[in-house]
Amino acid sequence: ERALDLTTDDRLDSDKPLRHSNVGHLFKERFDHLEDIKDLDRAINHLERALELTPESHQEKHVRHNDLGDSFRERFNSLGDLEDLDRAITHLERALHLTSETNLERPLRQTCFRPT
Repeated sequence: ERALDLTTDDRLDSDKPLRHSNVGHLFKERFDHLEDIKDLDRAINHLERALELTPESHQEKHVRHNDLGDSFRERFNSLGDLEDLDRAITHLERALHLTSETNLERPLRQTCFRPT
């Protein structure tokens, strides 16, 4: 996180979305092991920032939505807050919409609403 704070202006740093995503995934992984909800909250914050910084036309935009949707679903499963479920649905639907018909991940996106 400290390295992210030290990097250049968000608008000038094309790698910053990826770095936020990577940090978010690390917090999610730590949550998976320790089950400290603060780690999941921090993961969501970084994944939201990664999504915000990713241009609409970027080829990985669907991945950012999918990762964020999965994290909101995980938090819903932990806390039972329906707002998290609504946000999970929104991001997972957006990921599906942005995933091309020829993308090999599309079948996975189509089944994303199954219980975990």
